[in-house]
Formats: sequence, structure tokens, C-alpha cells
Amino acid sequence: MANKKENKNSYNSIAYKHGNLMTASTVLSLCTLMVLMLISTAFKSSVSSLMMARSATAVISALFFAAFVILAVMAKKKDCCLWEYSLYSLVMSIGFLCMLGTPFFLPATESVNAIFRTKYAQAGIIAINVAYLLATLIYHTVKSNEKKK
Repeated sequence: MANKKENKNSYNSIAYKHGNLMTASTVLSLCTLMVLMLISTAFKSSVSSLMMARSATAVISALFFAAFVILAVMAKKKDCCLWEYSLYSLVMSIGFLCMLGTPFFLPATESVNAIFRTKYAQAGIIAINVAYLLATLIYHTVKSNEKKK
């Protein structure tokens, strides 16, 4: 009798945790898409909004990188579920950095510069964001519905 109750509590705890992780992942992904839409609109407007968008993109990239470092430390010390968000932050940091042109860690050759155009970086970030959103919804839904035997 106690074993059944313990299994039910464990299942409820896991379902609750993955439900919360799924909600956080969804909100994070949708907010990133919204920010990306605002920035892409600014890139298509006047010169002053273009400069503001470039500055905002650099700040967002730095914030995502800071989030990567903080979440990586927290994932190492506290909860391994934070690795998902840490890696997402790293990928988004690099993605937003690529919107500014060829990243500093790559050679600035003509072929590399052709790849790192703002429109390609935006399309890449959108694709990664949508793939992340779908993958995390499926993963956390499956994990929250798993029953322990």
C-alpha cells in the first residue's frame, strides 16, 4: 500500500516538474521569437532604427551568453534540468551574434561573409527556435506522462 502511494507521489512530482519545464520552454521560445520579430522589423526600417536594432542585437547576444554561464553553473551545482536552458542560451547567443555579421571567432573571408548575412541569421534563429519549441513540447509531454513501475 505504501509503495503504491510512493509511486503515485513520484509520478505526480515528475509530471509537475516536466509540466513546469514545458511551460518555461514554451514561454522562453515564444518570447525569443517575439524579440526576433521586433528586431527584424527594425532592420528593415530607417537608418536610426537599423543602428538601434544592431545595438539591441548585441545586448541580447550578451544577455543570452550571461544566461548561459549562470545556468551552466546552476545546472552543475543544483539541477541538471537547467542544461536544456543553458544550451539554448548559448545557441541563441551565437545566433544573435551572427545577426551582426561574421562572428569574431570565424575568418572574415568572402564566402564566410556571404553566409552570415542578417536575413540568413534570422532564418536560422527562427528555424532553431521552432525546432526547439516542438522538441521540448514533445519531450516534456512524454516525460510527464511516463508512469514508474
